[in-house]
Amino acid sequence: MTFETWFKNSQYTKSNLDKIFGLNCSGNKITSLKGIEKLTSLKELDISNNKITSLENLKNLFYLENLDCSYNKI
Repeated sequence: MTFETWFKNSQYTKSNLDKIFGLNCSGNKITSLKGIEKLTSLKELDISNNKITSLENLKNLFYLENLDCSYNKI
């Protein structure tokens, strides 16, 4: 599952992307962070216990202060 798929199945909507400051999507079998770059206000992110192999999509999240990416395939 990609982050985009997970996000579409969550309670979040496109209209409130800039209001998401923290996100916990640990343990969801996420394989790709494609789409997470749209969360430009993100400060805290927990993506632990997934199947992620790259953090490339995080490079433009300038406000990101806390990241837990443990137990992935990075």
